[in-house]
Amino acid sequence: MNTKADRRTPGFDQRREHWKHSHVPLLYDWMLSRKCPWPSACVQFGLGYDSRDTYTDRTLYLSERTGETGDANTLYVASARVANEHATRSADVTKKWSENVYRDPLPSSDFRIKKKIIHPGEVNRVRELREGVVVTHTDHPNLFVWDIERQPHRKDTSKGVESNVPDLTLVGHQANAEYAVESVEEGKIIASGGKDKLVLIWQMEDYETLLSSKNSHLLNRTILRGHSDTVEGLAFNPEDSRRLVSGGDDKCVFFWDTRKSAATGKINDAHQGDVNCVDWSHNGMYIASGGADQRIRIWDVRQLSQSSEVTSFADLREHTGQINEVQFQPCGNSSVLGSCAEDGQVLLWDIAQVESDSKSSTGGEIPSLLLFRHYGHQYAVSEFQWSTVPDDPWTIASVSEDEEGATLQIWRPLDLIYNSPVDAANILRSEGI
Repeated sequence: MNTKADRRTPGFDQRREHWKHSHVPLLYDWMLSRKCPWPSACVQFGLGYDSRDTYTDRTLYLSERTGETGDANTLYVASARVANEHATRSADVTKKWSENVYRDPLPSSDFRIKKKIIHPGEVNRVRELREGVVVTHTDHPNLFVWDIERQPHRKDTSKGVESNVPDLTLVGHQANAEYAVESVEEGKIIASGGKDKLVLIWQMEDYETLLSSKNSHLLNRTILRGHSDTVEGLAFNPEDSRRLVSGGDDKCVFFWDTRKSAATGKINDAHQGDVNCVDWSHNGMYIASGGADQRIRIWDVRQLSQSSEVTSFADLREHTGQINEVQFQPCGNSSVLGSCAEDGQVLLWDIAQVESDSKSSTGGEIPSLLLFRHYGHQYAVSEFQWSTVPDDPWTIASVSEDEEGATLQIWRPLDLIYNSPVDAANILRSEGI
């Protein structure tokens, strides 16, 4: 079997160095790149942040997957110092770039681990339910809820140490539930999908009572049946928390109303293989799905009520590896979509262009929907997330599982790239250019 290094094309290192030193100062407002000693499958911004004149300290959740080494798998909470927009000179954009975790680590002011939690199994996904409370997915049927403040910090993560005890365990799955998990209403409603082909819903209406209760297990309230294979991705409708969408290894996308036992809609053969991820746009109009077929498809939700035959209105094929994550921008333009894949890229798209350009992307020339291409990772990008701070909607965190360890990157494209030509011209004039 080929290693990850074998799959890189000839001349990759030279092209990447050219991109880093010649393109990054022109295309990015700011970037931090940190090498991590262990692989990480997930990265999430926390709700907590501390903003100053030139920078903002952001909370991050990451994981360490130690495999069969015997060392403890960990969930850790970090603080990353993110430069505010326009606070960095172009010549300094790559100064926060660390290639080796041991030889040239970032200063503690730029990246600091605040707490380590020894996790029972590898952390595949983490979602913050409310500030300081998270839920995790691992290779197990149960989900674990952690109150970060209550959990002890574990400095010793060597072989043989016991795991932290979760504050609450969500039970109900009959087989491993590894990736599909989302929440709404400040974490009061949690949805999960798993290998048992089910979508389960938990109600967490009173956190303090639940987390301090002697009964540390909570059974799901709702079961949604319809998938014929593993459920890989979930997303709630941002405008209606009773509605959600799911995608699975049966190639299907299902639409649900939690008040009803049967699916309210279904897209058969949404992809030519597993549906790995889905997301719902924040205006409630569009669904994005990403698949093992290396494609991203955009669906108009309004068509579901009009026809049993639903076709995607955009078919995005710029990735050359299976899609691992799709996410609409949560605090900005609801037509802007991000994606990451096994090809090591994070791509940003503007699907609003579909209305002015009826042709969908078919590869070859740079498609009109493609807004930005992030080349920072050398290996498969496991996950990315948009900033959830309204004043900073274009900052992104992404993580790749490398041949050795992982690479965390936090970055922001230059505003001239995503602004309209008129706005970009005004910015240049205001800076005397």
